[in-house]
Amino acid sequence: MSGGQKILLCSMPDVAMAFKRVGDMPNLGLASLAAMVPEADVRIIDLHLIFHKVGARLARELKEFGPEVVGFTSMSFQFKSALALAEIVRRHDPLIPIILGGYHASMAYEEFGQAEIENFDYLVRGEGERAFRALTQKLKNGETDFSSIPSLSHKVDGGWIHNPLGELENLSEIPFPRREARRVGGFTLFGRKIETIETSRGCTLPCNFCSISKMYGHTFRTYPIERVIEEIKRCRKLGAEMIFFVDDNITLDIPRFKLLCREVVRQNLNDMEFITQVSVTGMAKDPELARLMRNAGFNIVFMGIENVSPKQLKKMNKGDIRNATTRAISHCRENDIVIVGGFITGLPDDEPADVKHLFKVARKLGVDHIIVQCVTPYPNTDLRKSLLADGLVANEHDYSLYNGYVCNVRTHKMDTKSFNRLLNWEYIKLYFDPRYIRANRMLQRKDASKWVRRVFINSLEHFPAYFTNRLFVSRHTL
Repeated sequence: MSGGQKILLCSMPDVAMAFKRVGDMPNLGLASLAAMVPEADVRIIDLHLIFHKVGARLARELKEFGPEVVGFTSMSFQFKSALALAEIVRRHDPLIPIILGGYHASMAYEEFGQAEIENFDYLVRGEGERAFRALTQKLKNGETDFSSIPSLSHKVDGGWIHNPLGELENLSEIPFPRREARRVGGFTLFGRKIETIETSRGCTLPCNFCSISKMYGHTFRTYPIERVIEEIKRCRKLGAEMIFFVDDNITLDIPRFKLLCREVVRQNLNDMEFITQVSVTGMAKDPELARLMRNAGFNIVFMGIENVSPKQLKKMNKGDIRNATTRAISHCRENDIVIVGGFITGLPDDEPADVKHLFKVARKLGVDHIIVQCVTPYPNTDLRKSLLADGLVANEHDYSLYNGYVCNVRTHKMDTKSFNRLLNWEYIKLYFDPRYIRANRMLQRKDASKWVRRVFINSLEHFPAYFTNRLFVSRHTL
């Protein structure tokens, strides 16, 4: 819309994913925020698609568009970029209000000091839809009292005032994401055009390494199935061939997920390909679920297995889910669903034998693609507090390395250097083993010839990371 309040929303250029050369996902949160201000002229820039001279691209957009408000979303490992990009906005026009949202603003706001005071004017903590709309309306009207906006942090007399958190959003009242506001495109995975959708928010599981509960509490809320189906149709009209469901835990409500799968088939939408994250316990509960998922077009799942040791699973507050893991993997394999298994290592009592054992057992489980991340002390998580108390956080303040692949902790039995070298060496042995490559069903996709070389290049990064402890650290230029 032209003539309305001009708002520029940007995601960060940093990416940290094992498939970073194989795909790029659009930011769904910014499109959801844009939908809350339909009367405004909103532009969204997913900066991770602009690898070089990101600052110049932002500066050009500032000059050509002339935004009245600029908003950034940032995770912790992206925060350094958010600071630098905010400085570019300040140099362009020091009077433009700058908003920061996302996980880092939500989790680490109490740590913010002078640099953050100078670079940002407002923080939106937790869910941002209502707070964002209320803030932009007040800015448009020239108001200066922001004390009534829940979940907002604003500045008074050179310091931050943190308003109380508001109630969680009623998802049935949130409009469809405003994807047409994006200024850059080209989102693909495995060479296919991809979009992102959420059917629910939150997770009730008690895992102590996760930030989700700090964002939403231990809650689980869902969008109406009818809305999800309509959004799939809208994404298909935009040219999407694949949909990645970004739910925190879509398998918390199995009957609902089964209903969604049946409705996808009934509406003839299963000519698309769907990917989602699933929990072990969710997939293990109902053998019929995997069959319905496969019929609906769910060809790949990201399964949070986390660990294979009952002792370490207990420390993660996961419980002994080993039998459930076996059943979940079996259900998926029986229905030809490719499994990307996520594991975590580097807990306080881990020793070299534990890391080696994890890789060995992960291969035997039947997971197609194995991803083992380092324990990361994300801001304000219970795990961080525990690791700090035990003196096991080797890197406490440089959040740019908190991407899940860089070792930021030590254990009682391994220092950071030896932990990093062992982890990357196990990765190298795994990813370059012909037996593993032959068994990986993901690499047997019909479209694999288009992107398999990039997977190999990703795997090569483990060689320098063995020496540098800098795996998948973004190399974009500002």
